[in-house]
Amino acid sequence: MEVAQGLVMTSSFAKPVTFSSYADHGYNDKEELIPTQVNFFFEQGVARLNPSLTMEGSSNRTKSNDLAAFIAEKNVTRTVTITGTHSPEGTERINSNLAEDRAKAIEDFYRRQMKRYDYKGMSDSIKFILKPVVEDWSSLKTALASYDGIAGPDKSKVSGIVNGTGSFEEKEKELQKLSFYDKLLKEVYPGLRTAKTEILTVKPKKSNAEIAVLSKQVVSGDVKADTLSFEELMFSATLTPSLDEKAGIYKAATKSGKWQAHNNLAAVYLDQAAKAEGSAKTKLVQDAVTQLEIAANKSQSAMVSANMANAYIMQSDWAKAMDAIGKAEGASPSNKTASNVAGMKGSIQLMQGNYEAANASFVN
Repeated sequence: MEVAQGLVMTSSFAKPVTFSSYADHGYNDKEELIPTQVNFFFEQGVARLNPSLTMEGSSNRTKSNDLAAFIAEKNVTRTVTITGTHSPEGTERINSNLAEDRAKAIEDFYRRQMKRYDYKGMSDSIKFILKPVVEDWSSLKTALASYDGIAGPDKSKVSGIVNGTGSFEEKEKELQKLSFYDKLLKEVYPGLRTAKTEILTVKPKKSNAEIAVLSKQVVSGDVKADTLSFEELMFSATLTPSLDEKAGIYKAATKSGKWQAHNNLAAVYLDQAAKAEGSAKTKLVQDAVTQLEIAANKSQSAMVSANMANAYIMQSDWAKAMDAIGKAEGASPSNKTASNVAGMKGSIQLMQGNYEAANASFVN
C-alpha cells in the first residue's frame, strides 16, 4: 500500500569531493647496499695468490692494490662474500679444501688490510661469508658459453658429458678423451680457479634531519639549489606538515623543470585552497591551474589530469572536471590516483542526480 508521495533530495544535499594527488619524490631514505665485485685468480692446484697472475686484463697485484685502496676508505660495510672455486681436472679436484682455501686467502688479505688501516671496532660488524664451490659444473658451463675457441658441435659434446650421468670424476675423465681437451685445460680452466669477492657497503646518505635543514636553506637561497638532489628536495617536502613550507619547497623544485615539481606545487595550492575562502581561494586555485598546465605540457600524467579535475571542481565547472577525469582515467592511473578520480567523479554524479552512475564510481 502506498503511504505517501516523496521526493529524492539526495542530490541537493550532496557536496563535491576533492583529492590532491602528489607525484612520488623518488627518494629512498632507507638503507641501501652497494655491491663491489673483484675476482682473484689462482694457479693450478694452489691457494696462494700469485700477484703476477693476469686474467680478465688485470693482474692480481693490481686487483689487490685496488681492493686495499677500497678498504682504506673505510666504507660502512655489511658483508664480504667470497666464493672459492676450482677447475675440474684431477689436480684441482684431489684437494677437496682448495676452493675453501682460496676463499680464505682473500679473507685473510682483507682482514690484514683492515688491521693496517685501523678499523678497530668496525671490523666486528662486518660479516664474512665463505662459499666454497666444490665439484660443480656451473662455472664451466658459463665460461663455455662465451668461449669461441671451439665450435658449437664441440661445445655440445662438452654439455652432453657434464649434463649426463655419472660421477664428477667420471665426467672429467670423459672430457679428457675429447680431441680439444688441451684447449679447455689451457684456455678455459684457468678462469675457473677463482675467489670471487662481493662487498656490500652502505650507500652514503644524508640524514632526514640534515635534508630538512638543507631544504630550508635551499628555499631561502642560503645554499645553492644543487646542494640537494631533485629527489632529496622533493622528499624534504614530506618531512614537514606545513603547507606553506611544502609550497616553498616545491616552488624551489620547479626550477628543475620537471613535471612532478609543478604537479606537487599545484597539489599544495589545492590543499591550501580547500581551507581558504573568497578571493584567497580563487587565487590559489588559479595558481594551481597554471602549474598544472605547465606540468601537462611536460607529461600527460593521469595525476596531472586528476589534479586538474580537483581544480575545476573547486571552480564549480563540472563539465571541465568530468573531461579532466576522463583524461585521468585514460592515462593508466595508479591505484591511489584512480581511487581519487573515482571519488571525485562519484561526487559530481551524485550532485547531478545520476545515482546509479555515482554508485558505480564509488564502488570502483
